[in-house]
Amino acid sequence: MTSFTPAEVRANLVNKLGKEHGEAYYYVSNSFINLKIKWRFFQNFFVGSPERVELLNNVLPIFFHVVEKSLFREVILGICRLLDPIKNGRNDNLSLLQWFEFLPDGSDKEDMRRRIAALEKTAIGCRRLRNKVLAHSDLNVAVNAEQIDGVTSEEIIAALREIEDTFCFFTRVFLETDSDWDALLPLEDEFRVLKRRA
Repeated sequence: MTSFTPAEVRANLVNKLGKEHGEAYYYVSNSFINLKIKWRFFQNFFVGSPERVELLNNVLPIFFHVVEKSLFREVILGICRLLDPIKNGRNDNLSLLQWFEFLPDGSDKEDMRRRIAALEKTAIGCRRLRNKVLAHSDLNVAVNAEQIDGVTSEEIIAALREIEDTFCFFTRVFLETDSDWDALLPLEDEFRVLKRRA
């Protein structure tokens, strides 16, 4: 398997997609990889097994509670950032929606539009939680105790799967290659921490 430095990957994307779109793809794909790493850490530390959760609670309960909540929030915010509009006011956003501008009209653009629409529907709970609790302090939630439905692990897994499928579609169409996003994620990090403690 050939490996490339980050600078080589970025240069290759710029060469194939042009400076603006190549760099955007490089950074948005890195955001997605980081998002998957955070989700994997969350699952392996806090969802993987009751024994593991008990171990963490026995070692540093407050610290790991903060880590658990922080990772979960980061994942929700990361999913929402990937689905943000291209612009908010005068600010440009790095999101999956930028690819619409890159796609020529035709079946690929329509396929991408359907994927994004389905993904937005899947991630509606993430966006509601982000907008009313995580990124803003909604008055009705804070003062009037308006109830906000939580986001389940299943909803997050579905959103991450659809985001990955969208990346795979884009790489097949424009980079003429297949992507294995899980191959980019080493498995040892969180288990090294747990083994040292065990």
